[in-house]
Amino acid sequence: MGRELKISFTFILIYFVFGLSSLLSLGDFVTPYFFSKLSLVLLSLIFLVLNIRSKTLIYHVFAVLAMISRALMDDFSLNYLALKFKSMAIIEWANQTHIIYLSFILFYLFYIITIYLLWKLKVHKMLIVYFLVLLIGSIFVLSFGLVFYWELLFTLFLLSYFILTKRILLPENSVMNSFAALFIFQVAVESMKYLYL
Repeated sequence: MGRELKISFTFILIYFVFGLSSLLSLGDFVTPYFFSKLSLVLLSLIFLVLNIRSKTLIYHVFAVLAMISRALMDDFSLNYLALKFKSMAIIEWANQTHIIYLSFILFYLFYIITIYLLWKLKVHKMLIVYFLVLLIGSIFVLSFGLVFYWELLFTLFLLSYFILTKRILLPENSVMNSFAALFIFQVAVESMKYLYL
């Protein structure tokens, strides 16, 4: 298990311990799910710092930008940051039309780059098509406001990518290992919101 995956599992464990703590004290399994977008930013920043001298630094920068974009599209993250910094300017800035579109483009561009990295590894073309169909399908269902189906397709994309990178023999310091660790954290935390007992 690589260092990025260990860090990712540590973050997942923290969420799980919060859930268990709330189960014992309140009677409900409630994780700090609302902080998941900000946790993704933090996790991607940690991976960037760990790989600061890597030849694949640009891919880690894209990961950070994508996770920041995702946080900018999340109302809870924006409100939390506005309260933390005592300024509503961040909400006004993030709600501008061109910032919303830029965030959306940066977010999906990162996932297209992850598919490109698979293509560079000469992964079977049908797998490339599979990932493209999941990504395009998620955009398509999101355009109709079908958020549940978007979550389903996007989670399938992330989980499939994680499984594929674990099946391929990659060097320990491969950027794809970092992405796989980021993706499994996304899947785990997004799934925890459905675990309320």
